[in-house]
Amino acid sequence: MLERSRSVSRVGRILEILICAKTIVASLALYWMVRELIALMHVRGTGNTHAPEIQAVVAAGRFVFIVNTPLLFATIFVWLIWQFFVHDLVVRTTGAFRFGRWASVGWWFVPFANLVMPLQVVRELWNRREGVTPGSDDARLLRWWVPWDLQVALLYVMLFLGSSEPSIDRSIVLHVVAIASELLFIVCTLPAITVVHAMTQGVTTAIPVPAAAGSVPPIPIPVRVDLDGETFR
Repeated sequence: MLERSRSVSRVGRILEILICAKTIVASLALYWMVRELIALMHVRGTGNTHAPEIQAVVAAGRFVFIVNTPLLFATIFVWLIWQFFVHDLVVRTTGAFRFGRWASVGWWFVPFANLVMPLQVVRELWNRREGVTPGSDDARLLRWWVPWDLQVALLYVMLFLGSSEPSIDRSIVLHVVAIASELLFIVCTLPAITVVHAMTQGVTTAIPVPAAAGSVPPIPIPVRVDLDGETFR
């Protein structure tokens, strides 16, 4: 159990670093998407999606998206590992959950159910932390989950819009939706870091640390009182 607690702490720290890095890269991606949207608006009447001004902006921002997407998947992957470890540790210390370890992770991959069920899983873990009462500090969870949920919903909208005929107007709409989605992601990252930090601390501090092997308790030194009232060892 102590080793699992250490694993939760290590993965939690890595996850916080990844979220911070993803926030920085997402901010850069947001900047380039806005520039692309402005370029698209300038050539809207021409119908020329290969205009030099568009190609210049796309080429300049391409490196950002090459980093942005892998970093997003890395952050999600580490989040799932961290949540699995937290679930396993809390189950060992407090008993069975309504959601199993694999089921709690699996809900993230179920379309449309992932708009609701992951919050229920994280809320149950949140309420099992040491020294909290059910329902305490739910506002912090909602500050993380609401913008995350909205940006996932916008991703579904982008998938639907992407199936229509390509045009400048469609590209403009897609860019507006993508900008809103990226902005919502950035908004949810700070609460996400606080949730990860609080939950990591809450579930690991409840694990007692065993005494070092071979340690010997100190032997008390007898005290003798002299007839004059002085003490000697």
